[in-house]
Amino acid sequence: MKENLEFNVAAMKNLVKKDRYLSFIKNDLSIRNLNENEEYILLILFNSNVLDNSSYEAAYKVELENQSN
Repeated sequence: MKENLEFNVAAMKNLVKKDRYLSFIKNDLSIRNLNENEEYILLILFNSNVLDNSSYEAAYKVELENQSN
């Protein structure tokens, strides 16, 4: 059974800081969507890049664990 990941702003920010591709996409989306706040942009990244990508899901889980420590 597949685990459902919950969106967490702090975990997503940390993942974006560590990943050049996600950082590039976040910057691009931010420039193209000036009226949207950072949390909304991060949610878009989470839904479109992290979910259903086993590598990003694993990295995101590490960031979630780091948030709880």
